[in-house]
Amino acid sequence: MKKIVMVFGLLLVLSGCAANTKDKVEKSKSPQQTDKVQSSKKKDPVKTPESSAPKKDELVGKTFEIDGDKYHIDVLKEWQDLALEDGVSLRVGNNDESEGLMVFGLKKVNLESFSAFKDLVSSDFISSDDITVKTEEIEKKPFQTTRYQGETYIVPLVSEGVKVSSRYYFLETETDYVVVVSIAFPSFFEKNSDTMTSMLESFEAS
Repeated sequence: MKKIVMVFGLLLVLSGCAANTKDKVEKSKSPQQTDKVQSSKKKDPVKTPESSAPKKDELVGKTFEIDGDKYHIDVLKEWQDLALEDGVSLRVGNNDESEGLMVFGLKKVNLESFSAFKDLVSSDFISSDDITVKTEEIEKKPFQTTRYQGETYIVPLVSEGVKVSSRYYFLETETDYVVVVSIAFPSFFEKNSDTMTSMLESFEAS
């Protein structure tokens, strides 16, 4: 049977990007420049999930902090807390590791602008031996919740012939630039657009 790379394992790579982004901001305060280090974590094979459609109205609240400021977001109840990587404030995913979400952000005072934050994050959209980032197919759309406004980047990925969709929801709060990242098979987003909207609408400073 053809080997299928663990989809949610890609979030580990994205977590590395979060740490890398934070590192860039810290290093930008020094005149020395360093080369970007690309994550190359190996992912284990898992079977494709039978269904990516969650049941309706099964959301649970999660609280987390971004450098001392508290936030809240609702996520699927079936998603469990996962170990945090450096720079990541929240990371959750389902049991078969086929879908999940993570959040990270930076203080606005440390960056020149919201655009600078988006540029820092998107600079890590780099293909590796295991993952191909379809940079020519990235979609950028205005995005707004009842509390915040921002922009969505839809970033198509391919891993060993398997299509994966990663979505970056960039938001600007009073004190932070934040990105909510969700990754899953494309069918998950097609079937659960209302659920994703509910989760993103729930995001707020607490």
